[in-house]
Amino acid sequence: MSISNIYRHPVSIPNCVLIFKFPCVSRRLLLLLPGLTGVLSLISYLLFDRLTLFNGIFRYGCAFSFIVYLSCFGLSLGTIPFYIVGELFPQNFRSTGQAIVFFFFYLSGFIFNILTLPLYASIGVWCFLPLFIIPQMICLTILWIFLPETRGREVHEIVGDLKKYWETSTTKVQLINCDT
Repeated sequence: MSISNIYRHPVSIPNCVLIFKFPCVSRRLLLLLPGLTGVLSLISYLLFDRLTLFNGIFRYGCAFSFIVYLSCFGLSLGTIPFYIVGELFPQNFRSTGQAIVFFFFYLSGFIFNILTLPLYASIGVWCFLPLFIIPQMICLTILWIFLPETRGREVHEIVGDLKKYWETSTTKVQLINCDT
């Protein structure tokens, strides 16, 4: 069995389950909770990898952490952006928005695939910190603060929530003042 087949199953099985349960589940929670679980599984992978130096039994913890991470990715982080972009963009810009999301999704995957092996060869398992763990924690924090619930709502309602946040925020930053 090749590596690609081993990788495909933990991602595909939760993805198939999600297709049938997607209309019933909160998009916001479906993005944030598996995202947090994915970060925790990467951190546990890092810890189990270091513990494997003392006892070989901890390699099973690495395998379990990897499977949990792939399942979380297949459940939400790999699929939800494509659903949310359809709910955030108006109909006349939806195809452009989806094209941009696909472009950045595959571009980031390409960049991370190129960077991971050389960085892993030089600093070992610690490469997961700057490549995956820290950026994912930053992105999840931004999404937790700014992303409203999109399930069953129209685009104008979601945009209204986003505008309402900025109108009530005391940390609003004005970058360019056009009045002066």
